[in-house]
Amino acid sequence: RKCNAEIDQLDEKTPKVELSAKPIESKKPVEEVKIAPAKPKYRHEWYQTPTYVTVTVFAKGTKEDDWDITITERNLNVATKDGSYKLAVVLAAAVQAKKTHKSFRSTKIELRLFKVASAKWESL
Repeated sequence: RKCNAEIDQLDEKTPKVELSAKPIESKKPVEEVKIAPAKPKYRHEWYQTPTYVTVTVFAKGTKEDDWDITITERNLNVATKDGSYKLAVVLAAAVQAKKTHKSFRSTKIELRLFKVASAKWESL
């Protein structure tokens, strides 16, 4: 074929260069860099007594105006207004939504939900 013939002619005219691969020696030792996984900015925990459930959202340096919190008899919704965190829970049992106590501190938000019936919850 014509193309192959032209390639062969080019190959004959091209000077041959030999390359050798030698390892590059470095005088400095290579430092291993370990990157720790990023910690989540927010997290939550909960605990209970026979009469109430306390939900704590650890949120350092936030203000009450930064949050949307909605509590109904069987639902808890906690979210940042910027959308960076959302906790949406269907509660294990009914709570007295109007009696809920909200507390905003420098490192956390505490929500005390009063139970309608005194019972131990297995999950939030």
